[in-house]
Amino acid sequence: MISNLTFAVLDTETTGFNPDKWDRLLEIWIVKIKNWKVSREDAFETMINPERNIPLSASRVNHITDEMVKDAPTIDKIIHDFVKFFDGVDYTLIHNAKFDIWFIERNLKKFWYEDFKMPKIICTMELSKALYPHYNAHNLDAIAKRFWLSITDWELRHRALWDVILTGEVFLKFVEENPMLIFSMMDEISSKFN
Repeated sequence: MISNLTFAVLDTETTGFNPDKWDRLLEIWIVKIKNWKVSREDAFETMINPERNIPLSASRVNHITDEMVKDAPTIDKIIHDFVKFFDGVDYTLIHNAKFDIWFIERNLKKFWYEDFKMPKIICTMELSKALYPHYNAHNLDAIAKRFWLSITDWELRHRALWDVILTGEVFLKFVEENPMLIFSMMDEISSKFN
């Protein structure tokens, strides 16, 4: 039944753009959407020690410094709890999913969780393109502006917590505006990632 669906909204912050070339995860946030509300109380969140220096170019975007992660757990210490958080989840929502999934899958494989499959992955950027093809911009800022959604502290806009909340709110707007169309499009988009 549609009303009983549970969604997980995921975002990561990283040291760069390529997990195959020494870039690492720095932060993961996941919140759940239950009963069509974004719940910060039902969340998985962690900073991650990347076991390397964070490039200045990455810190300028995500505002995460070496000092902030020096005492954080390494990825191998949190991967099991990450996997467990998806128990009971029907869909995983990620904005620009290809990027985050690339990092997540590399780590799942590295720590012997390659058999774990995240619940159906929906890229909200791809969903926006499918639902609103007449718009040119489908980045999270552009979509949020379209729906008059905002984060009060823009300094934290590119941190994982605020990105998952914004992604969740955007998804709820998609559902509200396209109730008859959204689930067929979601399944079509998820087939690209699952």
